[in-house]
Amino acid sequence: MVRRDYFLKMIEEAGYALARILGLRKEGRYEEAFDLINDTLKSYFPFDRELVHHTSPDDLGEFLVHEHKLTEEHLALLADVLRAEGDIWYARGEWENANSSLRRALALIQYLDNIHPEEYSFDRANKLAEIKAKLKGETPPATDI
Repeated sequence: MVRRDYFLKMIEEAGYALARILGLRKEGRYEEAFDLINDTLKSYFPFDRELVHHTSPDDLGEFLVHEHKLTEEHLALLADVLRAEGDIWYARGEWENANSSLRRALALIQYLDNIHPEEYSFDRANKLAEIKAKLKGETPPATDI
């Protein structure tokens, strides 16, 4: 019960941080949004963003679970943070950085889908479709997470 309460509190707090990140992005306050992304990563994860960006997207989920003992909830949160980061890079026109973040967010969401293939999540399916479209250059940046 304590563990569940912890994760619910973490998800709630992270949701507020993601909402603030999106608000800053909409206002064009990109540097402040990046600072908040870094603060969010430091608050919830035992590593920095450089580790994430230096790990192959294909290996990221497995690496984080086995080496850093992340839970599914942590992976979902990290995918949302990376997606927000990618959206900011995308909005700034920095395609290489956007692709790096979005490919890692995509890989984590796919990893989560593969853990429980019998469970379908509309939320994850929508995120996957949105990220794939962005990576193909088919859509403008998202307006929300």
